[in-house]
Amino acid sequence: MDIIKNKLHSAHKFIDVRFVLLACTILLIQLYTVSSANASGYEAQLMSGKHQGSSGHPYGKHGNDSHKYDDDDHEHGDDHKHDKKKYKKHCKKKHEDDSREQCIETHKYNDDDHEHGDDHKHGKKKYKKHCKKKHEDDSREQCMEAHKYNDDDHEHGGDHKHGKKKYKKHCKKKHEDDGRKQCLKEHRKYHEDPSHDNESTIQEHCEKKHSGEALMQCKKEHGYVEPTEPHDNENTIQEHCEKKHSGEAFEQCIIEHGGDPVIDPPTAQRALILYDAPVGVPMQKLGLSQAIMLKNLLGHFSMNVEMKRIADYVAGEVESYDALFYLGSYYNNPSTESFLLDVSTTNTTVVWFKYNLWDLAWNTTYGFSEKFGINLIASSGFNSPPSPSNLEPGFFDTVMYKNLAFKKFYAYDATTQVVSADPDIGVLEISDPTKATALVEIVNSVTNERAPYITKAANFWYVADIPFSFIGPKDRYLVFSDMLHEILNVPHEENHRAMIRFEDISSKTSSMALNQLSDYLSTQQIPFTMAVVPIYKDPNGVYNSGVAEEIPISDAPNLIDSLQYAEARGGHVLM
Repeated sequence: MDIIKNKLHSAHKFIDVRFVLLACTILLIQLYTVSSANASGYEAQLMSGKHQGSSGHPYGKHGNDSHKYDDDDHEHGDDHKHDKKKYKKHCKKKHEDDSREQCIETHKYNDDDHEHGDDHKHGKKKYKKHCKKKHEDDSREQCMEAHKYNDDDHEHGGDHKHGKKKYKKHCKKKHEDDGRKQCLKEHRKYHEDPSHDNESTIQEHCEKKHSGEALMQCKKEHGYVEPTEPHDNENTIQEHCEKKHSGEAFEQCIIEHGGDPVIDPPTAQRALILYDAPVGVPMQKLGLSQAIMLKNLLGHFSMNVEMKRIADYVAGEVESYDALFYLGSYYNNPSTESFLLDVSTTNTTVVWFKYNLWDLAWNTTYGFSEKFGINLIASSGFNSPPSPSNLEPGFFDTVMYKNLAFKKFYAYDATTQVVSADPDIGVLEISDPTKATALVEIVNSVTNERAPYITKAANFWYVADIPFSFIGPKDRYLVFSDMLHEILNVPHEENHRAMIRFEDISSKTSSMALNQLSDYLSTQQIPFTMAVVPIYKDPNGVYNSGVAEEIPISDAPNLIDSLQYAEARGGHVLM
């Protein structure tokens, strides 16, 4: 307009009004021509790519950095998202043909680097359609893999979970050997990442989502391996599995932890133990104590066991049990008539120990010999009384079993003339071998006489003494324990397991002896415990020539070293 004013001013001086109008017309034409030329040049620069924004897009920035659109200069700001995908309308309005299609594709997805915006997910996995349309052969496959999974570093996008944990299939398809192992490892690492669904471990994830068999399957699919050692402060595999599972899942847990398969136990048998309990006699509780030891032993067979005095037996009671045991601990302790009658007529397993069988065998009312094919001869004890001049008179002291000799305990103090032994047995004679069999024999080590030790006749069993009396380390107690499998008809697979407990270890205990025991038990893989006394006390000096003695374990450093030595070899200290 300034140019027009100047021209008009000059024209006013030198020419008339006609020339003024002509000059205005010419100036307007020139202005229009310049404006058109500038617009064409700018558009040519845009089409040739010479005028670009920072991202290479002809209209400015695009992708993760910006989605705002400024209609004044075609440059995007940081937040613009084209208001629910209205970029199509924008491109249709602003561009034609190829330029329009390029605009749409550029706003939808950046084909140059295949990178998404932060929230861009291609809808419901429509990247396959995109890649098929835009790429061919290897390029297409690479496009699909780039959208599905980043093979360069095996890292997932924020929400990507490979569907239902199908990474195993992915790794198997895309990798071989070590590469496949690494792929699986990276996937497992991802699923164990605390950021994954706020679950710190595969185990926590599966326990949150599943239970029972589905829980086990979830762990298996995620590559989780249960530890073989006890965990979560649980002492055994069984305790762990019982805490976490039940039913079939419990059995599967036992197997996966390396335990033995669970075998359903048979219906528990019932047993009745009858014992002598005379009133007003020395050691009147002897029968009860032996009954308790027998009950403990029967626990190996998962039996339900009841105990009662022989005097309290009720007629017909035997028929309620699978086995009846009678401990004849006291010589000539009377039996009830109902008990004797039931024993002679029942088909229930009956096991009779030591004394008082004569009440049944020597009374013809019960027909004992005829039914069972055995006769009771007598009781037998020492060959002669022990004395200072006859220290070892001999008796039936050696039980022969499986080509091994098990000798009964015997000790005699000539000074006090105290005998520590149980020499008495009941001596049987088999009158009908078709009805009775001596399965185990006992030998008199002085006279070499032999007699039945354990005899079987139909449902009736006789044990010549009480194997719980004066038990020694290589005693006939072991024989009876083994024979119980046959007596009860409950075969067990041979499995020699043992746990040893050392009692009363104190500051007076030999550290050298404890070290030797620890070494041996460790080589045999036998667990053991040590009951330790913190302070050794002998207030009356019984073991110290009448002088009182008190020694705390802290004053025995060698023993402390031995206890630590034992712990390193499988021992456990109990206080």
